Amino acid sequence: MKNKKTAVLPLLLGMTAALCVSPVSGMDFSLDYARFEASQGLGFLELYMAVPRSGLTYTPDGLTFRAGLGMNVRILLGDSTVLDQSWERTDTADSPASVLPGQVLNEVHSVFLKSGSYTVLVRITDQAGSGKKEKRFEINIPCPETGLSLSDIQLASSITGDQAADRFVKNGFRILPLPGAVYGSTLPVLFYYAEIYRLSPLSPGADSTYSVAVRFMNDRGRCVREMPERTKRRMAASVVEMGNALVGSFETGVYRIRINVRDNASLDSIEAEKPFYVFRPQDTGRSPQVTGTAEPVYREFLGLDEQDLNIHFEYARFIATGEESKIFKKLDETGKRKFLEEFWIKRDPDVLTPQNERKQEYYSRIRLAENRYSALGRPGWKTDRGRVLLLYGEPDEIRRNPVGSWGKPYEIWRFNKIEAGALFVFADETGSGDYRLVHSTASNEIHDVQWESVMY
Repeated sequence: MKNKKTAVLPLLLGMTAALCVSPVSGMDFSLDYARFEASQGLGFLELYMAVPRSGLTYTPDGLTFRAGLGMNVRILLGDSTVLDQSWERTDTADSPASVLPGQVLNEVHSVFLKSGSYTVLVRITDQAGSGKKEKRFEINIPCPETGLSLSDIQLASSITGDQAADRFVKNGFRILPLPGAVYGSTLPVLFYYAEIYRLSPLSPGADSTYSVAVRFMNDRGRCVREMPERTKRRMAASVVEMGNALVGSFETGVYRIRINVRDNASLDSIEAEKPFYVFRPQDTGRSPQVTGTAEPVYREFLGLDEQDLNIHFEYARFIATGEESKIFKKLDETGKRKFLEEFWIKRDPDVLTPQNERKQEYYSRIRLAENRYSALGRPGWKTDRGRVLLLYGEPDEIRRNPVGSWGKPYEIWRFNKIEAGALFVFADETGSGDYRLVHSTASNEIHDVQWESVMY
């Protein structure tokens, strides 16, 4: 996602049921955010969380069963804590058996912030069980701009008109966020919301219109769908932009929604984009079709050209063996399609389920890497931090050392379950935001006990 500015009316804290987030075993949650502009030069940050009900512990409570959630949000500016807020939420069920995979509890937390670079930590605890999960990310709240500006794009599972004073209602619309950003067969329609700021001043005789173009890009930057450009009249300098699009027909993969706004009076334009993921169970596994031969048809990568197939193997090269890489390079287009299908079938941890959990998790990590670690024009999954995320998942702990007069910024990631505890050290040696792996205690990774020497 581009680091655009943000704006919006406050979205209050809430919890409700939503559909179409893939089930997660154990305690976990999805996390996303959007930045909006507020008055008096402040930024407005919204955090979106979705907790799978199947990962919670429900205990008897009279005639029903109850699960409790402990939630905490901490926001740091350097070493200073600017927010540390905890609260509790509860959920009830007729019985544990009535809690179905795919059901989630949605939560939204909002805060006003001055411009600056912050660390955000979100922790959720299953109060009746032992489950606990913490996630963190870095975020920049930009200084207020003077020209045309566009907020981050908020993705949602539904947007409907509503004037009620409700925690999920803002600017006259009820917006149910989708922090996992996973669409597909069971949730085919993507809803989006953004805010546009500082269009040209309205004056007699001046053009009072603006135009909005929305495109959907695949992971190679190719436009797979383009919605007709819309020209609208407005009565104010700031307006809401929202809409929806059918994406359930897209092949399983990582995509981006790109919104371009043009002020027709000044001819200024601005653009924002947001990654999302499409997952369709019918794309996973091998599905023989009745043809003139006994050769099965491999459906998941059907319709992709050789360049697309190469991209999908490039995604997987971090977990491919050397022999698999050699074989893939020698295959023609049909062979590559079959190879990729079988590559993921071999890694399916449970062939009895319709989805390939390993592949689904891996592509989810690709989306996370794209969202967090893109730098210097490189997609996030091609960076060192992206590679480590793809291979090992999210770290149990991240220690961040911001830039200072004493040295260069670096991060230390700790994985508790890798080789009884492994460290990965990434350094931003050029100040460009591209963190290179300079040292790790894990086997088969770069090892340099003198890594601190590159920091000065």
